[in-house]
Amino acid sequence: MAFQSDTFIERVTIDFSLHSNYLILCIDDKKEVPVDNDNLFVYMNRYKKIKKRRYTKKIRSILKSGNCINSKEIKYETYEVYIVQEIERVSYKKKLGKEEFIDYYFKDKVFKSVFSEEEKIAVIAQLFEWKVSSSNDDETGLLMIDH
Repeated sequence: MAFQSDTFIERVTIDFSLHSNYLILCIDDKKEVPVDNDNLFVYMNRYKKIKKRRYTKKIRSILKSGNCINSKEIKYETYEVYIVQEIERVSYKKKLGKEEFIDYYFKDKVFKSVFSEEEKIAVIAQLFEWKVSSSNDDETGLLMIDH
């Protein structure tokens, strides 16, 4: 997982709304997983008794350094997460550049619903790599980008 800039990480980790920004975390076995920032905080608070300030500091440190998180810490098998898969079309589209990628997968900042869940997860991961935040809309539940 690539190192991320301070500004981007601070922006995506400050949101604790119902459908907050997706973060892409590296798990100790090098698997990347998208997690909703608020859902991860709620999990860490409930099961690890970590308060918001400590959580924010910890998750920012992990994301800024590009380090992996220990799977024992979040037990991602019990926390509903999806492992980012290599999707051929996503790999191809990212080579065409960020703007063309976004135009292909989104209409008016909303993810087009014709793609599989696995492809959607790969798109979220690619957007995160490009420092484009994404989250699910509070009303519709659809994936949206802040671009």
